Amino acid sequence: MRRFKRILLLLSYLAVLPNPLSLDEAVKIALQNNKQIRVSEEKLLSARSNLDMVKAGEKIHTSLSASAVRMDKKTTITMPSFIPGSHPIEITVGELYSYKASLGIIYPIDVSKKLSLSEKLARMAMEQAEIDLKRTKEDVITSTKKAFFQALQAKKSIAVFEATLKTAEEALRVAKANYEAGTVPHFDVLRAEVNLANIRQSLLTVQNAYEMAKSALLNTMGIDPTMPIELQEEIPEADFQLLPLEEYVKKALQNRKEIAVLKLGIEIAEENLALTKRENYPDLSLGFLYNWQHPTTSFNPRETYWNMVLSLSFTPFDSGLNKAKQKNVIATIETLKANLAQLEDGVRLEVKNAYTSLENARAKLEVAQKVLEQAREAYRLAQARYEAGVSTQVELLDTQSALTQAEVNYVNALFDFHIAKINLDKAIGEIKEER
Repeated sequence: MRRFKRILLLLSYLAVLPNPLSLDEAVKIALQNNKQIRVSEEKLLSARSNLDMVKAGEKIHTSLSASAVRMDKKTTITMPSFIPGSHPIEITVGELYSYKASLGIIYPIDVSKKLSLSEKLARMAMEQAEIDLKRTKEDVITSTKKAFFQALQAKKSIAVFEATLKTAEEALRVAKANYEAGTVPHFDVLRAEVNLANIRQSLLTVQNAYEMAKSALLNTMGIDPTMPIELQEEIPEADFQLLPLEEYVKKALQNRKEIAVLKLGIEIAEENLALTKRENYPDLSLGFLYNWQHPTTSFNPRETYWNMVLSLSFTPFDSGLNKAKQKNVIATIETLKANLAQLEDGVRLEVKNAYTSLENARAKLEVAQKVLEQAREAYRLAQARYEAGVSTQVELLDTQSALTQAEVNYVNALFDFHIAKINLDKAIGEIKEER
C-alpha cells in the first residue's frame, strides 16, 4: 500500500511537472523518487519490526494445542481374579477415539536482564537507521541543489551570449553600412563577421551544456532525462557572513550524521558486550497449563486439570565459547573507535577545504563583479569613440569580447560561490530538508 501511494505521488509529479521548475520543487521530487532513500526507508522499517519482535518476546504469550486420535483397537488389560474358580477380569484402559486440548500461558522472567538489553539494542539499531535515512536525504538534497545550480549557470551563460550576439549583429550591420559609405575598409566587415561567427559558436556550446546539465538534473531527481523542462531563474543573494573556521568544525562534529551513526555503533557494540557477558546467565520463565481430555479412563479419570511450571535453564560450562565471543566484541569496539577518530579527522579536513573554497569563491566573486563594472564602462567608452570616429573597430571588438568574458566570469563566480556554500553546509551537516 505504501509503495502504491509512492507511485501515485510520482505519477502526479510527472503529470504536473512544474515548467519552469523551481529549486524547491526539484528537491521535493528528488526526495520522493530517489531509490537510495527507499532502501534506507526499508532498513528503518526492518529495524522497527525487529524492535517490535524483541518487545513481544518480553511479554506474556500463550499457546494452544489440540489433537484427535483414533486407535486401531481399544487397549485392554487382563487382571487375575482373586476369587477361586472365577475367570480373569478384562479392563478397558483406552478408547478407539480420544481428544485432548491444552492452553498454555508463559511469562518470561528477566532475571539476567538479557531481555531488557536486547530491547535496548533493538531500539538503538532503529535510531541508527533513522539517522542513516536523514543522512541519505541530505546527500540527495545536496546533489539536487548542485545539479540545479549547475544547470542554471549554463542557462545564465546562454543569456550572456544571446545579448552579445545581438550586439555583434548590430556591429556587423554598422560595419557594412560604413563600408558602403566608404568610411571604413572591408577588413572591418570581415572582422565583424568573424567575431559574429565566434559568438554563435560559443552560444551553441553553452546551449549544449545547458541541455546536458538539465538532463543531469532530471537524472538526479529520478525523472526521465529526455523530458523537456526549463528552470526557474532564482538566484539567492550572495550575501553570507563567514564565521571563524573553528565554529564550523565544532558544528560539523556535532551535526554530521556519519559521526552520529558511528558513535551509536560503538554504543551498540558496548551494549552487545554486556549482553554477551550475560549469555550464560540463567533464563527463567513461569508457565501455566490448562488441559482437557475426553474420554476419561480408569487410570486418568479427570477430564480437566492444570499445572504450573517454573523453568530455569543456563549453561554453566561452554569450553570458553563465551569468553571468545567477548574478545571478538571488544576487538570490534576498538576498531569502531579507531574508525571514529579517522572519520572525525576526515570531517575536519572536509570542513577546512569547504571553508577555504568558499572564501576563495567569495573573493573571486568580488573581483569578477568589479571587473564586470570596468568592462561595461570600457565598452561604453569604446562604443562612443567608435561612433565618433576617433577609434578603430579593433578597439570596439576587443572591449566587446572583454565584456562578454567578464559577464561569463561573473556568472561562473556567482554560481561557484553558491555551490561552495552548499558544500560547506554539507560539510557541517546543516542541509535542511525542504518542506
